[in-house]
Amino acid sequence: MSEPSQVSNNEIQPSYESFVKHITETSNSEADYSKVFRLLNHSRIEIDSIKTSPLYELGGDVVKINYIRKALSFLHSEMELLKLKIQYPERFSLTEELSFKSELYVIPKAKGLGIIGLAELVMSIFLSKEIKNRNGKPASLVQLARAFEYVFNCNFGSIYDKQAEVYNRKSCNLTKSLDFLKGSLERSRKIKPLKQNEKE
Repeated sequence: MSEPSQVSNNEIQPSYESFVKHITETSNSEADYSKVFRLLNHSRIEIDSIKTSPLYELGGDVVKINYIRKALSFLHSEMELLKLKIQYPERFSLTEELSFKSELYVIPKAKGLGIIGLAELVMSIFLSKEIKNRNGKPASLVQLARAFEYVFNCNFGSIYDKQAEVYNRKSCNLTKSLDFLKGSLERSRKIKPLKQNEKE
């Protein structure tokens, strides 16, 4: 971009696309926002410095000047997106999902642990405040619900509606699913554990 030689749009477009791809992949793959910010800011400064070169001041190559503006505009939008991720992490918690596809499924109306049963677990974990998000704060109800949906290939619809259904249960059934799991664990103690070779 800083060289005096002129280039055509067809020559510079592939380089621009490669730049955009590199910045996008780095922004989405790096969990440390401070590193992402430094990268974006460094790139912005480097490209912005070209504007002070004779190429830019004297009118120079219109194609290059146009791509400098596009690159700076793209970096600006990425930095604004980063600010939103920092301010509202719960809204981006699963927009950067891993390529991993869960093979686990839940039977929606299972008596022991269906959708409402999972909602009961989500609520219990949320109220415990023991599970943290990437910022070290207790995970929100929505974050936990989305994580369960991802792992068990299910859909709560509105987790708040499911929360209401759990609270509307009779007192004796409020912890129905937790009691079911507790019973399963207690029964397992009465069964002699299999040795490793017996499991295989």
